[in-house]
Amino acid sequence: MRILAVALAVGALALGAAAVQADPVQAPLSIKVGNAWPSQSQAKYDEGNNVLTAGLDYAVSKNTGDEPSIGSVYFDYTGGTRHSGHLNTYGVGVAARAYGTNPGGNASIGAATYYGAGVGLYRVDDKDLGLDKTNSSIGGKVFAGVEFGKSLLAEIGYQWLPKADGADPSSFIAEVGLRL
Repeated sequence: MRILAVALAVGALALGAAAVQADPVQAPLSIKVGNAWPSQSQAKYDEGNNVLTAGLDYAVSKNTGDEPSIGSVYFDYTGGTRHSGHLNTYGVGVAARAYGTNPGGNASIGAATYYGAGVGLYRVDDKDLGLDKTNSSIGGKVFAGVEFGKSLLAEIGYQWLPKADGADPSSFIAEVGLRL
């Protein structure tokens, strides 16, 4: 587990070092909220069919070009409460997103499409019937989205999360947010 934490820290430092040589990101902070739909029945029982999801993403590097890619560090939260228990996940990691069109927006529609993936360290906290179980392990996500103008975004994706006591909180997600 410590090796994974060190590897994530080294990855974040490498992205930061690349940022010194790359163009600055105009709106580096993303704040997102939305809904997650767990894909496993035990997770649906523990947290419900519709689950709150929230995230912060800080872009630390960008390559140049009409269709740039951006590296970032992120924090994700997914959680729900049901049946006198809860199932919460917290994740930190590194991600990359690539644009299908210029991030400033396609001049004809004012929107830019992107897709990406991330990997990180996730902690799953499952409390059910008074028993508290946790697990920390590697998880990941894939996503695709649309930026409207330079600040509003909508994103869909899937999170692969570690299991805790048989509950797999991996989920489909849909979020909206702002780039600041």
